[in-house]
Amino acid sequence: MSNNYTGMVDFNFPGSSGGFTHGCRCYQAPQGLAEQLHELFRCPFSAEMRHWLEKELYGYQKGEHLPWYRVIPCRQRGLFLHPATNRQQTRPIRDSALNQRTLAEIKYLYAHQALDQYLSHHFPHVEPWPEEIRLEYQEELIPGYICLNAWKEPIGSIESTLQEGIERMLKEYLPSMSREMDDCGQSLKVIHHRHWQI
Repeated sequence: MSNNYTGMVDFNFPGSSGGFTHGCRCYQAPQGLAEQLHELFRCPFSAEMRHWLEKELYGYQKGEHLPWYRVIPCRQRGLFLHPATNRQQTRPIRDSALNQRTLAEIKYLYAHQALDQYLSHHFPHVEPWPEEIRLEYQEELIPGYICLNAWKEPIGSIESTLQEGIERMLKEYLPSMSREMDDCGQSLKVIHHRHWQI
């Protein structure tokens, strides 16, 4: 898919004529998702909202809690050598070839980087296995083959997953702000928990 985001978030609230105001100048959504977040970051939202925007724009630390849409299900693939013929080929790795502990460790890609990094054409969307896991399984994954390299790759598009997740957060959270957060159940933390599917 194209990395240019075109699925715009509609920020029109009931009774509005387009855009929104929340203690800042009227905001009309610009063309890119990252640009939308940069514009929102300049508005005087709550500390919670600004913290989320900052993390999306500049990235999360390793080990830091991630929103559900930044935990990306992956498939496993590897480069294999057939010793008898010395031929190499890329093959899928079945989940059933791994024990549950190992599968839990490599099943997901944790998207910590800044949003712009994932919307870039040049950002690699695969992640190598830890070397100790590859060595443990190198002769067990496919009978008769040795695994030279193994990696996890997203099942779907990281770009679309992030775009859809952020869009959903904005659609749910910003309208509640237009009502002065009357419904305390619309906090970012509650929205995160409601959509967490892992």
